[in-house]
Amino acid sequence: FQGVGPIRFGMHKDEVSHTFTCVFKSFFKGPKSKIRSDDIEAYGLIIHYGTDSRVDYIEIFKPVFATVTLELFGRDITGISVRDTFALLSSHSATFTKAAYGYDFPTLGVSTYNSHLESEDQPVECFGLKASGSR
Repeated sequence: FQGVGPIRFGMHKDEVSHTFTCVFKSFFKGPKSKIRSDDIEAYGLIIHYGTDSRVDYIEIFKPVFATVTLELFGRDITGISVRDTFALLSSHSATFTKAAYGYDFPTLGVSTYNSHLESEDQPVECFGLKASGSR
C-alpha cells in the first residue's frame, strides 16, 4: 500500500507531474470522472486520482520504450504468468475474486488484468494497485 517506484499513494497530481521528465497523456477514466488520469506510457504506468487529486490507484503494464523489472514480496515478477501470480498472491491472502480478465486480491490491494485471457500460462498484461482503503 505504498506505491510504485517514485509514485506514492497520496501524492498530489502536481507532485506526480514533476516526477517525470517525459511527455504523457491525461484522460478521464469514465463519464463521472472529475480528475484526469495520467498515462505515462514511457514508464508503463497509469496513475488514477481520487476527488482530492491524490494518487489512489496505479496500473502497471509493459512500458513502450523502457525496460523495467517488477518486484512483489521480494520476488521478481517481471513477465510472470497469471498462474504463478495467483500462486504468489494466494500464498499471502485467501481472499480473492476471479473474473474473465484475471484476479482481484482486495486485502492485498492487487489485481491482474489480461484483455484476452485465454490461458493462465499467459504473462500478466497489467497489474493494478490500490491504496489502502480506496476504491
